[in-house]
Amino acid sequence: MFIPTPEERIYFCRVCKNYKTDEWKRELCSLTDKPPAFEKRCPSFDLNPDATKKDFQRYTAFETTGEGTTVVSKRSSGIFLVIAGSIKLLGFLILAVISANNGGSLGIAPFIFIITGIAMIIAGSIKIKEG
Repeated sequence: MFIPTPEERIYFCRVCKNYKTDEWKRELCSLTDKPPAFEKRCPSFDLNPDATKKDFQRYTAFETTGEGTTVVSKRSSGIFLVIAGSIKLLGFLILAVISANNGGSLGIAPFIFIITGIAMIIAGSIKIKEG
């Protein structure tokens, strides 16, 4: 039998009409005034159409995969893209220096590195902001 952890229960609670936080920012059920304690599914769950997009994405990811890691993986993939894009820009600089030292022209490869590097950094930054 699947029993969600307290952190996983919050994915359900944040999109429920009965979700609330108290003055100490604790996440509670408005019906019980206690943190969520259901075992498999909450019998009082009532989907809140006004839930934030981020919370709804976490809820649907948890419902479909059993893991509530959507935001974490977006942030992680965003960081990876920024790092990879930065490495590509560094590769552009290295190719440019090597080409200049050999008296040759740059060719197309360094420009592909700079364009894809910048695109990866922009895409990564967007994913980090979404997460």
